[in-house]
Amino acid sequence: MKTRYPSFLLLVIFITKITYSQDPTFSNVYQNYIYYNPGATGIDGNWNINLTYRTQWCGMPGSFNTYYLEVDRSICTVPGAGGIGLMAFSDTEGAGLLRKITVGMPFSVRIKMTGNSYLFCGFYPSYNLLQIDFQKLTFSDQLNPYYGKIYPTSFTPSQNIYKRSYVDWANFGWIYRKEIQRQGNHSERFHRKLDIGLSFFHVNHPNISISDLDSPLPCKIVLFSNYLFPVFEKTGYYEIIMLQPGIMLEKQFTMFSYTMGCNGNFSYNEHAVILGLWYRNKSINLMKTDALIFLAGYRKMLNRREKSCIDISFTYDLCSSSLGYETYGSSELTVRWFWGECNLYINKKNICDREARKLARKKKAVHE
Repeated sequence: MKTRYPSFLLLVIFITKITYSQDPTFSNVYQNYIYYNPGATGIDGNWNINLTYRTQWCGMPGSFNTYYLEVDRSICTVPGAGGIGLMAFSDTEGAGLLRKITVGMPFSVRIKMTGNSYLFCGFYPSYNLLQIDFQKLTFSDQLNPYYGKIYPTSFTPSQNIYKRSYVDWANFGWIYRKEIQRQGNHSERFHRKLDIGLSFFHVNHPNISISDLDSPLPCKIVLFSNYLFPVFEKTGYYEIIMLQPGIMLEKQFTMFSYTMGCNGNFSYNEHAVILGLWYRNKSINLMKTDALIFLAGYRKMLNRREKSCIDISFTYDLCSSSLGYETYGSSELTVRWFWGECNLYINKKNICDREARKLARKKKAVHE
């Protein structure tokens, strides 16, 4: 005898899941800066293209997969302008059952502070699409107690149930950056860099329910700080060892976590190796670690004159929480290409290095 259970019970599970959904998390924070704070748009003064793929809990059926694209450009020749960019990502949960697609356009403005410091203020409106692939679901009326899934389901979803789009316009953040220039050779490059950032996401609490229920997306708050400084330098900027410790705190609904650690950058001529170790936890009890994050990367300078570089990095999250090691942890691959330079911290107001050099050559030609 075949036992039938109401199909809407399964829908309740998915609706509850969406109601308390949380944003995807990346382990390589420095390579996905704009994702955590739109104030980082154009902050490094160059063109930047970033591609990231992350898979979480690949040892479990229905793992979480995220694809992320980030493009941004600094606009340092316009007084007060910071940068403009494009962000897009696709997040899939449960073997394609639930999928979220987001496309947004972050932009930022900069405010001159004292000395070599700026305050970057960013805003990030986005368009989002949520959908569930019901063809990949198994309903109770399809199951036979002896032979498994052999029956067709009587459930037929309508268009307004399995798909929903919404605009998430209330995402903004601030980053305070202070850079200390070196003296002598390579003086246009920074010697030390301090970042302190605060950002808020989903302040408008958009409704993300795939049904007619009211399911507001909880607001997310991110606070972070990091400091980049050299510990060894042999002959100039291209032969140097630099460290970048940092900490980041995230709060969304009942979820709270903090990540802290350090990256080491070992540069020699046109090559650089990046190694990092990070620690993620949900409480101050260090005996209940959520994950240890190992990072390894390689950077190659493609064109020194144009300051064009490609950066490839890989992170692995070793899960040490109650989920156990059977999840196989999470892995993340990032490829970043950036070129050009727009130094905001030279002794000229709101002008690029490149534009300053052009102006100097024109003045020299006139005097000659």
